[in-house]
Amino acid sequence: MTKLNNIENTAESKLLRTFLTRYFLIPISILLCTLPVRSNDLPELTIVTEHLAPFQIQNSDGSLSGLSIEVINELFKIITIEPNIKIMPWARAYEVAKQKPNVLIFSIANTPHRSAMFNWLGCITKEKFSFWGLKSHYQNIPYGIEQLKDKKIAVSRYSNAEQYLTDKEFNNVLRLVQQEQNIQMLFSARVDLIVATELTVKHRAKRLGLDYQKLVKVHSAYELNNKLCVALSLGTDPRWLTRLGSAYRQLENNGTIYNIRQKWLTGEQLESSLNPGQ
Repeated sequence: MTKLNNIENTAESKLLRTFLTRYFLIPISILLCTLPVRSNDLPELTIVTEHLAPFQIQNSDGSLSGLSIEVINELFKIITIEPNIKIMPWARAYEVAKQKPNVLIFSIANTPHRSAMFNWLGCITKEKFSFWGLKSHYQNIPYGIEQLKDKKIAVSRYSNAEQYLTDKEFNNVLRLVQQEQNIQMLFSARVDLIVATELTVKHRAKRLGLDYQKLVKVHSAYELNNKLCVALSLGTDPRWLTRLGSAYRQLENNGTIYNIRQKWLTGEQLESSLNPGQ
């Protein structure tokens, strides 16, 4: 009798399991599969920058290198995510970062005008800007700022240099999309001046096969000297701010960013850069 009861109980158990699986467990499993995984549901982060040697360099094979590229790679290594960096003209990158949430942009100058427009993660180095012209056109240097207002000046659209010239009421300003067009137009005498740092001018001239020695600093635009930084767009998910902010502070505190600067900058460039932890 006991054996018979065990057989009946076993049969009943099988029927019960079949019933539960069909009417309860399968629907519940389907429901659970459709729920988001809360620990990994961060929105996609768009990463944008421009070609600006030696900070961001797009090589002939499509690979990326440069001071800032190395910083970004180290930043995302900490949070164990592979960064998908998109190279585009600065005007476009700037517009994307201004208009959309969840966008990381670098290397961007932290100016008073932009201060409230982005969430600033940290800064990579400092910039020292000057007005540059051809030596054959400028003999009695330096020139005062008022002496330059009748000159035709090329700058990149949406750059801090453009904002600076607007604030200073320069009227003969040519706003270009591609950074390298500026120096090309200067050498072809289509503009009188450009505004740039010595570091970027040297790299652009070398890249384009132009003679840097033909250029001269006409005026130091010290008001343009700002920190070159990494920023997140407004409206970015706060969890991105927390994760990336913590990772960036780690890179600053352990000397990683300073060591990368030493690799890419030399002499006066390094001396005028940021100190460890700044």
